[in-house]
Amino acid sequence: MRNAARALHLNKESGADCWIGSKKGANGFDGDRFVQAMVDGLIDFAHTALPKQPHDLEAAGQRLKQQTEQTIQNGLDAAGAAAMRQADRQDGTFNWDDQVKTMTDVYHGDRHAAVAGLMHTLTDAMIQSHDPSFMDRIGLPDKIKTADGQTIDGPLHIAGYSEMVEVAKDKARSLQMKDQEVAVRKAGVDIANGILSGKNPVDSLHQYATLPGADPHFIESMYDWWKNKDRQGAEDALSGPAVTGIINDIMTHNLTTSEQIAKAATDARLPPKAMTKVMDMGLQVLRGTQGTDQDAPELRETATYVSNLYRPGVNQLTGRFINTAAVMQQQNALLDFRMQYNQAIQQNKSPSQAAQEASDSVIKKYGKPVEQSDAVMKKTPTTDMDRGNSIRNAAKDPTAFLHSGINSKEIARLRDAGYVSSQEAADAARLWISQHP
Repeated sequence: MRNAARALHLNKESGADCWIGSKKGANGFDGDRFVQAMVDGLIDFAHTALPKQPHDLEAAGQRLKQQTEQTIQNGLDAAGAAAMRQADRQDGTFNWDDQVKTMTDVYHGDRHAAVAGLMHTLTDAMIQSHDPSFMDRIGLPDKIKTADGQTIDGPLHIAGYSEMVEVAKDKARSLQMKDQEVAVRKAGVDIANGILSGKNPVDSLHQYATLPGADPHFIESMYDWWKNKDRQGAEDALSGPAVTGIINDIMTHNLTTSEQIAKAATDARLPPKAMTKVMDMGLQVLRGTQGTDQDAPELRETATYVSNLYRPGVNQLTGRFINTAAVMQQQNALLDFRMQYNQAIQQNKSPSQAAQEASDSVIKKYGKPVEQSDAVMKKTPTTDMDRGNSIRNAAKDPTAFLHSGINSKEIARLRDAGYVSSQEAADAARLWISQHP
C-alpha cells in the first residue's frame, strides 16, 4: 500500500551526538548538513515494499489465467450463438470443423479440450432452445477425417459425449412438452373467449387442431357450443346441480384448462346457456391464474372450505337445489375467493397468506350462508319506489334483489318511468339474466 510522501524535515533535526530533551541526535548522515543535503528526501519519500507490489509474478500469473479463461469463454459463447442461429435459420452459420479448429487454437493446440468445451456448450444450447432435435439441426458430422487422413466417429458417437447429449435431449424434450401444453391451453382459452364475444371459431379451431397435443373433444364441443349457444335451455339449468358441480370443480382447481371445463360441460350434457355460464366463469378464473402458483395445497383446501361453507341444500326427492339464492351465493363467493387469491399471489404473497386473506374477505363480504342465516327475511317490495331501491342496491345485496320478485320487464318499466338510471337497470338486468336464461 502506498503512503503519501512525508514532510522533508531532516535539516531541522539535531546535530550528531547532541541531546535535545530525551532525544539523542542520530550518528552520521542526518546530523551533518553536507551529507544531509546529498540524501535529503531519499530516505523520507514514501515507498512500497517489493512483496506487496500489485504487479509481482504471482499477480501477473493470476491475471494471465483470468484472461485466458475469458478468451476461452468468449470463444465458446460465440460458438453457442452460431449454433443457435444455425438451428433457427439453417444459414450455414455453424460449422463443426471450423469451430473445432478455432477453439483448438484458443486452447493452445489442445484439441481434446476444444471438443469437450464445444460439446458442453452445445448441450447447454439444446436445453435452452427446448429443442431435442437441436444437434441434428446444426449438422454435426457422423464421421470426421483427421489431419493424418484417418476417419473417426463424429462427436455424437464418442463415448461420454453421446451420453451427455442424451441427457440434454431428455431435458429439452421435457421443456418442449411443457411449452406445447402452455400453447394449447392458451389457444383453448382464446377460442372460448372468442365464442363468448360472438366470434366465429372455425378458423381458430383449424389452427388449434394443428398444435401438438390438441384435444379433438375440445374442438367438437366448442363448435357445437358456438352453433347452439343462443338457444334456450331449461330455466333451472343455470342453477342446477350439474352446473354447480362443474363450477365447484373449477374453483377448487380440479378443472384447470378450458379443455377440461368443456369436456365436463359436454359430458354433463348441459344446455347451451348453461354451457355459456360455465365457460364464462371458468375463463374468468383461468385468465386470473396466468403467472400464479395454482398447485399449492392451501388453495385447494381453502377453496373447498369456502365451497362447503356456502353449499346449497338439495331436495332429496327432485334432486334440485332448494334455494336459488344459496346457489348464487356459493358461486359468487367461490369466484371472488379465486380472484382475490390470484391478486394476492401476484403481489408476491405466500399461498398460505393469500388463501387466508381471500377467505377472510369473502366470508366478511357474503356473511352467513343464506340457508343457515338467522336474519329476518326482508319484505318483498310492493311500491315502485321500493322496487327502484331494490334495483339500485342489486349489486350490493344480490340476494335481496333476487328475492324481490322483480323480473326483466319490471326493470325496464321502472327505468322508463325514471325510478332508476340506465346503468342501474343494466346492472340489475345482468344479475337477473344470470339466474334466468
